[in-house]
Amino acid sequence: MKKKNKWKWAAALVLGIVLAVLFEGIIALYRVNRGYGNEKTAFPLAAESGNDYVVGENGTVWIKTGIQPFMLFHLQEDLGHIHIRFKEPLAQEMDISCYYAQSDAFHVLQQKNAYLVEGTTEAYFSVPYGTWDSYRLGIDGDFILESIEGVKSVPFSQIRAEQVLSQANGVRFILILFLFVCGSLFLAAKGEEGKKAGKARESGGKPRVVYMDGIRVFATFMVIVVHVWGVLEKMSVLQEQKGVYFLFLIGQFISISCNPLFFMLSGALLLPWREESLSVFVQKRLAKVVLPLLVYGGVYIILLSASQASVQEWTIVYVLSMLRGSVRMAPHLWMVFELLAMYVLVLPLRGLLKNASEQTEKLLTLFILVLMTVYSVSHYWRLDLAFSTFLSGWTGVFLLGYLMNRSWMRRYDRLWMMGGVLGLVLGVAFSMTAGSSNRYVFGTSIFVLLIACGIYSAFFCLEAYLQKIKGLLLFLGKYSYSVLLIHWFVLYDILFIQGMSPLMPKVFFVLLSVSLCSLLSFVFAVFTDHMVIAVLERGISQAAGAVRRLFKRREAVRG
Repeated sequence: MKKKNKWKWAAALVLGIVLAVLFEGIIALYRVNRGYGNEKTAFPLAAESGNDYVVGENGTVWIKTGIQPFMLFHLQEDLGHIHIRFKEPLAQEMDISCYYAQSDAFHVLQQKNAYLVEGTTEAYFSVPYGTWDSYRLGIDGDFILESIEGVKSVPFSQIRAEQVLSQANGVRFILILFLFVCGSLFLAAKGEEGKKAGKARESGGKPRVVYMDGIRVFATFMVIVVHVWGVLEKMSVLQEQKGVYFLFLIGQFISISCNPLFFMLSGALLLPWREESLSVFVQKRLAKVVLPLLVYGGVYIILLSASQASVQEWTIVYVLSMLRGSVRMAPHLWMVFELLAMYVLVLPLRGLLKNASEQTEKLLTLFILVLMTVYSVSHYWRLDLAFSTFLSGWTGVFLLGYLMNRSWMRRYDRLWMMGGVLGLVLGVAFSMTAGSSNRYVFGTSIFVLLIACGIYSAFFCLEAYLQKIKGLLLFLGKYSYSVLLIHWFVLYDILFIQGMSPLMPKVFFVLLSVSLCSLLSFVFAVFTDHMVIAVLERGISQAAGAVRRLFKRREAVRG
């Protein structure tokens, strides 16, 4: 047995080293392919024409004058990356994008986006792999330009080992090696702990509520669908074909229900009364919600910026982004920051709801629905109501999740499911009449909320069937939060920039995009959770334990 354990730990160690070498090798290979380290092939880029810019002072001062600024280039060389220098530091953060095509056939799927931090003087923008001859480079703001250079790409067949080694970063490799080795060793140790925990669960303990895992997995999948749906809308003039637009609206309303479902699920799990101190509550949320957000948020902040900045500058950008609750290249994270705001209310709301009678809970449910109905319908007449209440926003949805989970609510499950169908029908009807769904498709819309409540009740009624696949749901649900965090990067910065063809049939495009994004996001989530987040969580836990022990020793000495 001891010999077997030795082999297991040795295998874990080797796995960590191999993964670190592969990871660093892939990064270095990509950089060489995109022309980094091959600056001798650099050539100046001169814009042939511009749009929504006024250019002055010998072509150095660029002032934005419209909503779609860009400069146009035509090249015969395969461009690997663009090197931009500014004469003066940028006065504010701004987006930078590049469309790439053949013969000016630009398309929404053939573009790459990044951003420039405030104070940027130098930036590198990688161009996705492919044979292109037309480029539209857009910097969304005012700037004073020193130079723009293009660097040729290096075909994979011409890449030499010394080029790859020259692009390897020693500091990055050591950090990755440490994380991956620790992650592999922790994973091996967790396997033994998991066996013991499984035996403990079999011997007793509270049974798991499977339908909540089902809702969590479904909502995560719908998040991916709704973001693919948004790209489909840009690709098609849907309103011109009523039949297609009708089907599009049905999918749009159902998929956008993911937002209220996440808030309702959080309310159902967190608001029931339990004896839990503030410190325990905070520790749990930090480990389960905040730490993954900090890790994945860093991916968007660092990887999706074209700016060259110091560690100190990156730290300032990172901290300010997290404090503001806004990550520029990850707009979908608004929901996580909004949920974090809900956590502030959890303990006081628990106390208020603890002794609430069934009648009070019913009145609260009715009050939330009426308020959201008033606000949603008011959009039809374009009215801005003079009064508001927190119950008509996400706090109301959060509370509704708790109310939907009450035992007396089970008498109304069929009614909720009928309400979900009614919400879908009315939402589509209102949108078809108005010629636009913008006024009705949002998270706190009464139509979307009724659909979410109907889905919630449907999953509860399917509890007996879901028990048959509870292992799968538990496994998928375990990584659903990380999938939610990383899927935007996979969708917009891996698949769409060059992996999906604009000529693909729309139905096939949706199916393939959703399938590939779900699969890749899940792989990235599993890998990151075990190799990065688990290591950081263990390290923070050990550091906190050491600090607590130190304080206890000091108190003992003083005593």
